[in-house]
Amino acid sequence: MRRFAQCLVVLLVPTAAFAQSSQPLPAFAMERLELDPAALGSLAIGSGELLPQGSLRLSSALDYERNPLVLYRDGQRFGAVVGNRFTLHLAAAYSLQPRIELSIQAPALIQQTGDDLSVAGYQRPAAMGVGEPLVRAKFGLLRREDGAPADVAAELGVGLPLGGGGALARDGGFSLAPRVMASRQLGLVLASAELGVRLRSTVNLAGDSVGSHLDAGASLATQASQLLRLELIVRSQSSFTSTPGSAELLAGARYQLPRSIELFALTGPGLRSGPGTPAFRLLVGIALSRAAPTPPPAPTPAPMVASVTPPPPPPAVIIDPCAPGQQHEPAQCPDLDDDGDGIPNKADRCPTEKGLPELQGCPAKDADGDGVPDHLDNCPLVPGPAENQGCPLVQKQLVVITRRRLELKQRIFFDTGLATIQRRSFALLDQVADVLRAHPDLPPLSIGGHTDNKGKPEVNRKLSQARAESVRSYLVKKGVPAGGITARGFGSDQPIDSNLSPAGRANNRRVEFTLTTEETVSETRTVETPGQRNEVTP
Repeated sequence: MRRFAQCLVVLLVPTAAFAQSSQPLPAFAMERLELDPAALGSLAIGSGELLPQGSLRLSSALDYERNPLVLYRDGQRFGAVVGNRFTLHLAAAYSLQPRIELSIQAPALIQQTGDDLSVAGYQRPAAMGVGEPLVRAKFGLLRREDGAPADVAAELGVGLPLGGGGALARDGGFSLAPRVMASRQLGLVLASAELGVRLRSTVNLAGDSVGSHLDAGASLATQASQLLRLELIVRSQSSFTSTPGSAELLAGARYQLPRSIELFALTGPGLRSGPGTPAFRLLVGIALSRAAPTPPPAPTPAPMVASVTPPPPPPAVIIDPCAPGQQHEPAQCPDLDDDGDGIPNKADRCPTEKGLPELQGCPAKDADGDGVPDHLDNCPLVPGPAENQGCPLVQKQLVVITRRRLELKQRIFFDTGLATIQRRSFALLDQVADVLRAHPDLPPLSIGGHTDNKGKPEVNRKLSQARAESVRSYLVKKGVPAGGITARGFGSDQPIDSNLSPAGRANNRRVEFTLTTEETVSETRTVETPGQRNEVTP
């Protein structure tokens, strides 16, 4: 592996002549590993996903390669041109727009050593040098959050000839690296694949040509929501010239630390014999991510006060229209209950019809005739069974409308320590938005963010506030009127379970949707009364 054969003409020259006529190796970029700067799915394979707009990821990794370039003569190993190679990979990725991501990867050769092959006519390459920077622009084509079956993206990379040619770290001129990539969730793992080419100048290496090649790769990685993530990667390059191809099989691990810091590692063997393929590789690194800042919530408009027409002057003989047996309009007697439903006329939207308190005194309706009242029907205009909240069974309903709140059958997931909503919760929040748009008469919605008791109370309160505002912003973007939604973070002040167990703490990390009625306002006041225990009804 990692070999190149020596030209027969050179082999026939005496040893002394080799020493006198040794020449430097031609300038070409020997490195075969390209990390994915965004690393949303895999460390080294593009996933088709893009960072959220305004997000930034910085990474640094130390890479060790064993025997990436070995000289063979007559089928026998003659010596290692490069036996040990240490490279520092620096990378950055930034999302400029929802479908445009920019990145750069800049390797720096820290140290490389090899055998003295001057007897074979080759000078040793430089021990240190700057690698060839690769600048890339990535464009999102399809997104699963928009209903596509997979995330698909296209990318164009440009290699800049700024590195050290004597260190086997750059090509002789500019290079181009167009490619396409896609990813899809398969149960607990994310499957990713990419295909592209690397177009670069061709050089002669001991009678063989080293130049452009076809790139291909695939990976399987566990879910991004886990603290420890594992992945398996296979990468290959098929040369367009006479040199053998290159391939590596790598296993990776990633561990998420607080403050959006990640530790990662890759290791594995080379599988083919092309120049630059190491016998094995070991890479360790660290990455720092910064999410886009959460926009401030839109101000809640002041409620409009309806003008009241003053009543006509009383007749000369004053008769109380609200006295028993007197005829009157409901507006004349606001404190009476003309329809006997327990709601006074002044608070009753239907004062002459018996109705429900949650409908402000109006009777329930069933527009689609499916037996589920409209105010509890997630699909009030389309019939469906009651066990699916009045919607057709083609889509399982995850939101339940109750008298006091919207109850969710799934949790809303965020990135660890951040207010960034994970993609797996988009379908749930889309359904919440659909329900709110279908019920414009619902009371105002209050989004409450809650955490467990780990960490400082003030930090937890700020995080819960940011997460509640992030959910509010998502719903507004989906067409829910901003004036009817407020967001508030309670930190760890209102637990619904014990914080003494992992399961209890997980239950306390939640987002609740409360309908702002007189009952829920009274509950909130009871919870916040000084000196009382913080208790809420789950």
